[in-house]
Amino acid sequence: MKKHIILSISLLGSSLPFILPTVYRYLRSLEIRSDLFGPLYEISFFFPVILLFSLLTYKLSDQVFNSWWAFARFAIPIIFILVTLISMGVHHDPYGTWQGILDAPMMIALYIIFAIGSLVQMARAFYGRKRVDN
Repeated sequence: MKKHIILSISLLGSSLPFILPTVYRYLRSLEIRSDLFGPLYEISFFFPVILLFSLLTYKLSDQVFNSWWAFARFAIPIIFILVTLISMGVHHDPYGTWQGILDAPMMIALYIIFAIGSLVQMARAFYGRKRVDN
């Protein structure tokens, strides 16, 4: 059951990069300013990464999924918080001329760390199960 819920949430979240620009244009046409759009839009690009690993673990055994989920349930909120802080510019010097130039590489690095951690957890569970079966 947990697999279905995570897959559904990641599918819905993966549609956000396509939906949010339309919502933003609509709010601007009504002259409503939303400062939340930037961080929310940048966070939405993490959902396809979650979707990828949800799809990878969907057909695998529950042991592999549970091992991945044990890692992901702590890593996902941490990455969401860090990406929000990065996209809000909390770490920037107010007088810096290079503001924002490292934001995208830092977010990509977080996504890569999540991907590597996920693959390691899945491989450990998958190959650990094979050793027990033999």
